[in-house]
Amino acid sequence: MGYGLCNAFAAVSTAGGEIVTFNDKTVSSTQSVTGWIIMSKNVTVTNGAKLTFNAGESVTINTPFTVNAGSQIEISAN
Repeated sequence: MGYGLCNAFAAVSTAGGEIVTFNDKTVSSTQSVTGWIIMSKNVTVTNGAKLTFNAGESVTINTPFTVNAGSQIEISAN
């Protein structure tokens, strides 16, 4: 028998086709959002917070979306 490697997040997310919406939020402390597809709008990142989007396929950001000075956004797609 052989051994295989599997990206478990990608495998499970693909099977579910999970779409996560992250709308109408004010982020004032560190927060992570995870999903196969992430869609976001009307978000403000403030108070030195860091917002992280971890997507299996894509992240769509629509306006309004504001990251205030000193705050951060990180986006990763597997």
